[in-house]
Amino acid sequence: MLETQEKEKTTCSVGRFIGLGKPETKPESKKVFLKNKRLWLGLAFGSALALVIGMGNFVAGQGKNEKPVKRAITVETARVDKHSLAREIKATGTVMARDPLEIGSQANGLKIDVLFAEEGDWVQKGQILARLNTDILNAQLKEEQALLDNAAASYQKSLQPNRQEEIKMQRAALDSTAADIAQKEAAIARASAEYSNALSISERYSSLYREGGATAQEAEQKRTDVQSYKAALETAKEGLRQAQLNRERERLRLNEMQTGGRHEDISIAASTVAQHRARIEQLQAQIAQAIVKAPDAGLIVDRSAHLGEIYSGGIIYKMIRNGELELQAKLPQQDLDQIRLGQEVLVSDGKRSLTGKVWLLAPSVDSTSRLGKIRIALPTDKDLKAGMFVTTTIATVSRESLAVPESALAYENEKASVLVIENGVARKRRVSTGLRHDRYVEILDGLQAGETIVKEGTVFVADGDLVRSATL
Repeated sequence: MLETQEKEKTTCSVGRFIGLGKPETKPESKKVFLKNKRLWLGLAFGSALALVIGMGNFVAGQGKNEKPVKRAITVETARVDKHSLAREIKATGTVMARDPLEIGSQANGLKIDVLFAEEGDWVQKGQILARLNTDILNAQLKEEQALLDNAAASYQKSLQPNRQEEIKMQRAALDSTAADIAQKEAAIARASAEYSNALSISERYSSLYREGGATAQEAEQKRTDVQSYKAALETAKEGLRQAQLNRERERLRLNEMQTGGRHEDISIAASTVAQHRARIEQLQAQIAQAIVKAPDAGLIVDRSAHLGEIYSGGIIYKMIRNGELELQAKLPQQDLDQIRLGQEVLVSDGKRSLTGKVWLLAPSVDSTSRLGKIRIALPTDKDLKAGMFVTTTIATVSRESLAVPESALAYENEKASVLVIENGVARKRRVSTGLRHDRYVEILDGLQAGETIVKEGTVFVADGDLVRSATL
């Protein structure tokens, strides 16, 4: 009963203070009451705020006192093991024809009648690719053959320019010179006898003149007769010499008529025949060249000529002999020394990979760029085309060595490290690296075979983190 009365008093007092009740007040104390009411309201609000802050600090303090529980990070792992590694040289280049052929004809100025091949066609050796019109050449050939026949007849005439009747007459003329010579010889004999007789008479008259048996005039006359007969003898001898020369001329003429014409005439005629024969051979060759054939088996890659146009020389077709392609690339001189002829290499255009073979290394390098050419024979592949841009990978050093995936390596200040898992804890360890091949990196120092490392996600794992393998 007493407790109930106390509560009612307290409630009444508080109610009066905060204005919830309706206590009786005197007019003079009304202002004092309002002032005290504001003061008590501020104190109540401050107490409530302090209570809330205190509760928050208490809860926070309770959280700090609890130790956090570490959870293991799931990672992909890899085992340190030996792998086949190789040092690789990479180069880019263009696919080209190993032995390109440009096909044309030497028969210029002819119309193209037929084109049998198109780009992309595979042709065989000797296959007809195009035919040029040869009507003009055929007409020229007929004309030249007629000229040759005429030249051949002229040549035969130069060999035997005279007829048999003329030769017979010349032989008779030669025979007549023999009779003339005989007459000249007889005349010499008579003149010689007369000269001897005159000389004897002159000597006798000279003796008689000295003895007084003949006059001086008679002796002088006989000496004059000697000179006359001597002159007659010389004339007879000259006649014989002329007769002999005439016989020789007739003999030579007969011989010429029998053996042929003059050497100069024969040479000119023979030259004319040879000239016409050469022209005929030239025309026949041009007619043959009007039929354009494939020099070897291969792939047609370009057609430059058009049907019906007048061919004026140049290229009609371009082809790749036997369809053989190659990659031509340039490498630094230090890399060329590490490559050997016949070595197999990998060639890729980004979509497919092929195996090629080194068939030629440049014997020299460019003095400015210090680069040398390498030529790689490529296999036959319908998707591989001349002009394509490809990359080649050439392995130069190969060995078995400890290696880890590239993704397992982290770098700091150009130094490599991996995370080794020891009893479920990731431990950072420095390593020395070597060759890189096929997404693996050689480990020269820092790891042992059989150790387990973090393969992926090293950027999310720190030294000392708890980890567990995703494969377990």
